[in-house]
Amino acid sequence: MVVVRDAQTGQLRAPTAAESRALAPKSTAAMAAPARPAMVTHPGGARQVRLGERGLVYSVVSSLSLPLP
Repeated sequence: MVVVRDAQTGQLRAPTAAESRALAPKSTAAMAAPARPAMVTHPGGARQVRLGERGLVYSVVSSLSLPLP
């Protein structure tokens, strides 16, 4: 649900079509585009790359009941 505050009365109301368009996300392509990695150089000379979610890795481990030889 989206509401706006009327500038004249101060009351909450449903947005007009123009207000709805102005409040809507501009582009889904921009949200879907991955962020570029940020290279950071620390004062001591160490370098770091901030990968964001692109650098996340996960593993799933499960227990198997195998007969032993």
